[in-house]
Amino acid sequence: MPNSPTLVLLSVLAIGVLIALLLWLIFLVVRATRKNFALATKGRITNATVIRREAHGNFLLDLLGMFFGAGSSSQYYLHYQFALPTAEGQTLIQSKNATWKHHYDKYVEGSTIEICYVPGEPQVSQFAFAVVWFPRSLEQARKDSRENDPYESDLAPTEYP
Repeated sequence: MPNSPTLVLLSVLAIGVLIALLLWLIFLVVRATRKNFALATKGRITNATVIRREAHGNFLLDLLGMFFGAGSSSQYYLHYQFALPTAEGQTLIQSKNATWKHHYDKYVEGSTIEICYVPGEPQVSQFAFAVVWFPRSLEQARKDSRENDPYESDLAPTEYP
């Protein structure tokens, strides 16, 4: 049995690790919330083209899933690009976002997907179906995008399950 100072040191270390993990999780939640809020309040809707699909498994989590019946822990990503008009013509923006397997299977390379981006910061983008639309609705964001940007007037409404 460890002596008392060793036990205290191990307890303090464990508490420190737990606090660090908690702070890291809080940071991730705040960052995601800030991104979503910017997209929901200022975002413009446009169409992007899927240029690559990516799926990664996690061996350790898959192994644990076999024992607990959780199934696969694969992570799915869609890489996409969209064009924005500039004074010189247009610029292509490329990005990738994580998605559910259903959307990964639905959107093959070359397909069109509706995305939302922040004007002035087009690298901040997300699939339109993944944004939590508050205080605006997705329909209002589409309308705002068409009214404020003549290049977006040909956007067709997209249905999502």
